[in-house]
Amino acid sequence: MKNKSIKLSLMIPYLSVILLATACQKSDYFDESNTVTSSTPTETIALDAPTETVTATATATTTRIEAESYTSMKGITLDACSEGGKNIGSVQAGDYMNYSVNAPSAGSYKMNFRVAGPGGQFQVKNAAGTVLATVTATKTGSYQTYTTVSVNANLASGSQTIQLYAVTGGYNINWFEIVGGTTSDAGSSTAPTSPTTTRVEAESFTSMSGVILDACSEGGKNVGSIQAGDWMKYTVTTPAAGSYKMNFRVAGPGGQFQVRNAAGTVLATVTAPKTAAYQTYTTVSVNVNLAAGSQTIQLYAVTGGYNINWFEVVGSSTSDGSGSSTAPTEPTAPTEPTTPPSVSTGSGTISSNIMFRETFEGSAPWTGFGQEWYTSYAFTTSSSPVNQGSKSGRFELRDTDPNYRSEVRFPSSYNGTDRWVSFSVYWPSNGMKDDSKPELFHQAHQTSQTSPPVSLIVKNGHIWAEVNGQVFSGTLGTGTSKTMDIGAVPKDQWVRFVIHYKFSYNTDGAWQIWKNGSQVLNYAGKTIYPPAITSSLPTFKLGIYKWVWSGTATSDATLRVMYVDDVRVGNEKCTLSNM
Repeated sequence: MKNKSIKLSLMIPYLSVILLATACQKSDYFDESNTVTSSTPTETIALDAPTETVTATATATTTRIEAESYTSMKGITLDACSEGGKNIGSVQAGDYMNYSVNAPSAGSYKMNFRVAGPGGQFQVKNAAGTVLATVTATKTGSYQTYTTVSVNANLASGSQTIQLYAVTGGYNINWFEIVGGTTSDAGSSTAPTSPTTTRVEAESFTSMSGVILDACSEGGKNVGSIQAGDWMKYTVTTPAAGSYKMNFRVAGPGGQFQVRNAAGTVLATVTAPKTAAYQTYTTVSVNVNLAAGSQTIQLYAVTGGYNINWFEVVGSSTSDGSGSSTAPTEPTAPTEPTTPPSVSTGSGTISSNIMFRETFEGSAPWTGFGQEWYTSYAFTTSSSPVNQGSKSGRFELRDTDPNYRSEVRFPSSYNGTDRWVSFSVYWPSNGMKDDSKPELFHQAHQTSQTSPPVSLIVKNGHIWAEVNGQVFSGTLGTGTSKTMDIGAVPKDQWVRFVIHYKFSYNTDGAWQIWKNGSQVLNYAGKTIYPPAITSSLPTFKLGIYKWVWSGTATSDATLRVMYVDDVRVGNEKCTLSNM
């Protein structure tokens, strides 16, 4: 491996950066088929003595750092950049680059990143490994079509190492900038609108679960794709303990979220009213009791059905926007258990290889699951029809509902590369009119960036097993899906589905389905997205997801009803007979 070492010294009035640079080749890479190829182990490279001094162009308070000017790195390569010079490329989950910076004082610094590609996520860490901010590289037209994204990060005073750590791949980096830096919130993404009012952009969270960022009709970004159990955390500073008015800029069909403190105590519940569209905003207000000084507040989604552009704290002295413009890898279920819920054995004995079983005989079905429904009738239990025992679960979705899904999201503790899922389904004729517009009833959901890699679909009175085209292309927004007809929708009768997944982004993946004991699918090949899109394993969902009802579009049907019973998840040791 050949190395070229460069020493870069920048001296400016407010910030100096000392960088050691190298250009190197990468050992682990993706070939054109998106198959991971490894010729030698991935190397961590430390630079040798400097050989050249270069002066960087900077404004009085802004320092631009070329991404290739790292002191050490793992895994990445350098490419010729369309904007000149080199860019960091071939980024995969777990790769990193270290840089040496010198801040004149401790404080909040705005950081701009020049990125390109299908999109992904990386973190800014300090030398101790603490995450200072999480950055979402937004989707652009290609790996050489660049855009700039910004976050705020709290840096210590003096010389220090910062690391850019890849949570996922899917992007190139050309350069980044460090703007200003004082002991106050200079460069913060929050802007006081009056001497006693602080406006906080919704995307300026310090951490989050499940949401994504969208281009906002009012400028900048908004938080969107909110589902029950999602949340965002923010740091705010108040001059004294007391009651503060909080204004929220919201849009969409309507829903509800809570304002919580760091202990999880609910300080207020906010109802986002229905507006004309997800980009037609209105302002709602609540009063909350906040402690004195710097503190964390959380916006916790009770339901989905709304976007948030910003919120204001009226009467506070400052707000620390040291958060990230991060998007979700994979939504986590609300109140997700740290260990799987105990197996409910129902009326019979089942194998120890069953990780979970829901028979709906108890008083609280789906405990610990993400409950993604938005009406009182979206999920209920029923005494008729039943497949076994005395109760079944009932999903219902109407085209007039405030959201277009009624699903449960399984805890990530059930994720794995080899998993079994089984459930019984009953579709009543009066709630399952044949429709030319599709809906999902089961999916392995891998990332909020795009559709699930594999899913079961109902369309035109038939059931279809679909492998998304992006699985084959390895690139978001491209590829031809593989759709396999596994038979007509059996109405007014119970049907048992048993599904075996072997998740792989190589050709050794598998997807097998049995319907009432007869095998109807035996697919071999890729079943998940490659690490360039996401490194997360899929999370299972069950219920009704009819995305055509998300806007003004219509379909042949206006109602969807689905009963389910005896839902199971099995581990890699499970067998067909266990399910």
